[in-house]
Amino acid sequence: MELPPNHHHDVLCSLEPKVRDKLQQHEKHEIQQLKDSYMRSLQEWKKHTLLNLMKTEQHKLKLTDKEMMENEWHAGGDKKILYIHAIDALANSSSKCHAIQHILQGMGRDYCGHPEKIIILTEFPCVVHMLELQKQGYCIAAVYSSILISTLEILGIGYTCVCAFQLILLSPSWLERDKTQDKACIHHYRQMNEAMYIYHLVCRDVQVKSNILDQQAMQKSFNKLAMLLQREISIVSDIIDLDTV
Repeated sequence: MELPPNHHHDVLCSLEPKVRDKLQQHEKHEIQQLKDSYMRSLQEWKKHTLLNLMKTEQHKLKLTDKEMMENEWHAGGDKKILYIHAIDALANSSSKCHAIQHILQGMGRDYCGHPEKIIILTEFPCVVHMLELQKQGYCIAAVYSSILISTLEILGIGYTCVCAFQLILLSPSWLERDKTQDKACIHHYRQMNEAMYIYHLVCRDVQVKSNILDQQAMQKSFNKLAMLLQREISIVSDIIDLDTV
């Protein structure tokens, strides 16, 4: 079965210089702390060659459900989360929120003429709630929510949205499997729209995100090379079989 063409866009979301420098400085500091901790551990292991590595310690769980739900913002309580008072300022400072806003302004209708639905996926549950607060106007514009904001863990495997043909990925996933599952939300056999659009919001200024993208590119090239070698070996074996015959 031939599916509609899929248009993939890598949207570069650069950071402000001061934010980028602060993040890079924080990353270098964390890396140095890890190195120092590792070297100290090595020194301790050298001192105590008979260190009992199998020793376990029972820790007391201090974080209770009562403490986690203290603010009661999830149940509509009087106390509100800290960023709700500055949600617009927080969104305006994010290049990814600007990119999302630009994409949402181009929302139209699906192949049946119904209001288009769009899916936004992220790895961090906190971002789901922040985007929900900032995009309230879009969500209540139709009888059914026009925007689905969630994480892959919540949606689970096999979820598809028939009316959606646009997908926004807020961050790269370590596993290519997760990225493929994200695409499957709109890339399915019941997709009747003329084309599908996947927007991958990329922030190359962050070292971790850049490493993930480089790792994925290296993995793709490795898999391509492995398939090529397997095909060449198969051709050579077929030639040998013909020669023996």
